[in-house]
Amino acid sequence: LHPEAAGTRATNELSDLWGENRVDLVVMSNFLHEIDPREWKDHFAATAKVLKDTGVLIVMEDQEPPIGELPTREGFNVLDLAAFRELFGQTTEVRKLVEDERLTAYEVPRRLLAEYDGSHLAEALRMTVVRAKRAMQAIREGQLGTPQSRGRRHAFYAMLYASAQMVVDGIPGA
Repeated sequence: LHPEAAGTRATNELSDLWGENRVDLVVMSNFLHEIDPREWKDHFAATAKVLKDTGVLIVMEDQEPPIGELPTREGFNVLDLAAFRELFGQTTEVRKLVEDERLTAYEVPRRLLAEYDGSHLAEALRMTVVRAKRAMQAIREGQLGTPQSRGRRHAFYAMLYASAQMVVDGIPGA
């Protein structure tokens, strides 16, 4: 859309959506893996603030980027459905919309975003460590795909393993 034609349908400022202008849906696409997981609480709170009471957040992530991706200063953390549910306290209210080998999309109701306190972050990341380790073991034992594709997948899971573990190590009392 062209900004001049968009009117109130598009904005670059979350504050434009507070109050009476709240929305039904926010989409975060390939976003959370770029953010320090200890900061997810702030992003979830800001999202809850712009959503209507019945609104939802859709979180989409590429589970296995086809090309290499460098981690941010805080790493590179991508959660699967089980870990994402754990993040919000093992709730089935986090719904799977898409989950295949590459793409995941989960729906999170506004209420869960507003109540998120980070208390399950360490356990969700521990689950990610276990998943990454199992994936690396399976890649090492299998012969599916080319050596290059196995190497790329192994590098991704090694980075995921290290990133998740390093965040857990930095959480006091974890």
